[in-house]
Amino acid sequence: MTRSFLSSLRVRLLLLVLLALIPARGLGIYTAWEMRKGARAEALQDAMRLARIASTAGERLVEGTHQILIVLARLPEVRRQNASACSALFTDLLKSYPYYSNLGAAKPNGEVFCSAVTYEGIANIGDRTYFQRAVARRDFTTGEYQIGRITGKAVVNLGYPVLDGAGQVAAVLFAGLDLSWLNRLLAESRLPEHSTITVVDGAGQVLARYPEPEKWVGKFFPDAPFIRAAIYQQGEGTLEGPGLDGTPRLYTFTPLRFGEGEKFAYVYIGIPRDSAFAKVNQIDTRSLVGFGGVLVFALLVAGIGSKGLILRPVTALVQTMRRLGAGDRSARTGLPHSSSEIGRLAAALDEMAGGLEARQMGVYRMTGQLQECEERFRRLADRAPTMVWLSGPDGLRTFFNRAWLDYTGRTPAEAMGSGWLDSLHPDDREACLHACLAASAARQEFRVEYRLRRADGTYHRILDTGIPRVLPDGSLVGYVGSGGGVIQGAPTAGPSSG
Repeated sequence: MTRSFLSSLRVRLLLLVLLALIPARGLGIYTAWEMRKGARAEALQDAMRLARIASTAGERLVEGTHQILIVLARLPEVRRQNASACSALFTDLLKSYPYYSNLGAAKPNGEVFCSAVTYEGIANIGDRTYFQRAVARRDFTTGEYQIGRITGKAVVNLGYPVLDGAGQVAAVLFAGLDLSWLNRLLAESRLPEHSTITVVDGAGQVLARYPEPEKWVGKFFPDAPFIRAAIYQQGEGTLEGPGLDGTPRLYTFTPLRFGEGEKFAYVYIGIPRDSAFAKVNQIDTRSLVGFGGVLVFALLVAGIGSKGLILRPVTALVQTMRRLGAGDRSARTGLPHSSSEIGRLAAALDEMAGGLEARQMGVYRMTGQLQECEERFRRLADRAPTMVWLSGPDGLRTFFNRAWLDYTGRTPAEAMGSGWLDSLHPDDREACLHACLAASAARQEFRVEYRLRRADGTYHRILDTGIPRVLPDGSLVGYVGSGGGVIQGAPTAGPSSG
């Protein structure tokens, strides 16, 4: 069934059109692939730019915090460790600095005596790295990313020592830099919808996240692919993979370079793949729809056009050849004899059909003449005193004259075909038939002697002579012969007499 389907000329033409259009679709696929590469590179470039902006902004915030803490260290409320006045002052200041989660001061033993954010009980920051460094170095220090004990937010704490007249540390000012400013940075950027910004420390703990910070901050994801890649590489980079929520994204990451110590934190900008390739997918979809429309149109044109231009002429040629094969020599294609391939083929076929028809008409005329001649021959043969016969190319008799009836006592109808062999002596039948067939195969005259049974039951020897009848084209029609040469002598006894 498949072979029969594929053997159809129309199907082959449609397949040819389809194959001709495949390179165009291949070019479209390649173009879409190149556009995806460009869109991917552009998206990653924008994300990396934002990540670097975040890192640079962090450095500037740290430097600005340094200057603010220097000023605050000179305030009398701080130097006198007036807890209520200092806390009230810092509370007012915190309203003007939304980037900070808290401003405060602690005694040299780490006990917090001043805080812009109120808290219950006693808070001690003596174990914090930034506090210990500020006391030891007597200079501005930064700590690692951590969750603030008072605020409960992800912050980077910065410390600055307050020195007394003797140069000893009287207190340590601290400022908690709220990482939520990264959320605002992403919200104000032009990244695609559903992009994310995530800050993760070296242990895989989420310090900041936008959007839905309440869902992710404080949780550990050390085995997340994009987190492992950044921790392993410890530098800038890009990768593609699932995010914390399982959504495939394009990620760029860079370290936040304003912390100290052996721990690192990284900012990740994630762009959804669907968003990054949305424009390319839209263009590719339009291209695919356009290609489908062109394909359907081309197949329709090929299907309709092939019917009139190719299939109908070919069908006419096939039908004409079938009619000619069935013997209808009057069959013609009916197609114009143009200079096209089909036109030339139609002209050749019509010319051949005309030649066959003319030849057939000649054969009909010749056959009619032969039949007329044969009829006249038979009338004359019936008047002959000797036996006269006609045979086909196979040597079997087709006519006997009246002399045969008189001589053998058998009617011509009884002797037609191979029936005449029954009048021969049994010992002569095979040899006689063989001689006739051999002469017919060679198209030669033959002479054969046999014993023929007469009407009275006696056998007489007959000398038969056959002459081939050949048409002008060389084809053998049969033989005309005479068996009138009776050999004189005593009759030969039949089989019954031995």
